[in-house]
Amino acid sequence: MKNIVKMTSAIIALSLSTTTYALSTIDTLGDWRNATLSEKLSLAKIIADKLSKPGVSESFLITCIDETAGDGGLDQMKISETAAACATLH
Repeated sequence: MKNIVKMTSAIIALSLSTTTYALSTIDTLGDWRNATLSEKLSLAKIIADKLSKPGVSESFLITCIDETAGDGGLDQMKISETAAACATLH
């Protein structure tokens, strides 16, 4: 639980510094599904670098978030929440 809170806090803090990208951690999975691969790569790289957890690479995050976003059933879920869950479960 402590790790989840730590990762979520890091991602939320990170979201405040990602305003230069069209996609940020405060956006939803619906936004993620509609984003370009370039936007996803940029955000996933920032998140992976910030988390610094072995095995949590941008490609892993993109795959995990894409699978979670699926066909739109979770469109209102925040990218930050999804990324934290992906990193924790890895």
